[in-house]
Amino acid sequence: MVKHHRKTSWIRLKFAKPPEPADRINKEGAGMQVPAPFVMGGFMDKNAPIIMTALMGDADFAWANRLRQQHFPPERNFLDAHITLFHHLPPQMLPEIRQRVKDMVAVFAQPEAWLHDVMLQGKGVAYRLDCEGLMNIRDELAENFAGMLTPQDQARPRLHITVQNKVTPAESKALHEQLVAEFEPRPFAIKGIGLYYYRGGPWEEIGRYSFRGTQDAG
Repeated sequence: MVKHHRKTSWIRLKFAKPPEPADRINKEGAGMQVPAPFVMGGFMDKNAPIIMTALMGDADFAWANRLRQQHFPPERNFLDAHITLFHHLPPQMLPEIRQRVKDMVAVFAQPEAWLHDVMLQGKGVAYRLDCEGLMNIRDELAENFAGMLTPQDQARPRLHITVQNKVTPAESKALHEQLVAEFEPRPFAIKGIGLYYYRGGPWEEIGRYSFRGTQDAG
């Protein structure tokens, strides 16, 4: 099981200016959290929210993405397989966010991860990932981003890789049973951190940053 993080020894980067408070989120749209300057029906480039993910190793990404392509409804599948760390970071903080990620990957080695089990998610199926080191890194980032996180990102996530979503409960139950029967827990490669703009469909890549340090985040 993932444990709460322990403090690490590097010097934390201080933001150049205070972050925008999370209560400036404008909740237009059903269940959608968007920044105040966001225009419904079309994104202004500089105001597209930022998503942060963990980057999988090449072989594990190919495996996960193949399953997603096979089982996700094609008319709703705009994305490759991914592991989301933060769903909605404010775009005006991109320079600080990017620098903080660069500092992290320069310090830490690739964290050890374990593909743990297959989860049934009502109308979808996902693989659960255990990675204490990655969660420790995510916890440190959340502490640095305090004050600009949405309620969803303030909560500690369950790391997972969705391979099916937006289907009927019967369809997701059938796939879950199939994947559980075939599943064996195994090591899983996490090679870095990715940043993307969310623009309502496919994500726009900002940058991909590979772990190259020597310190163990676990």
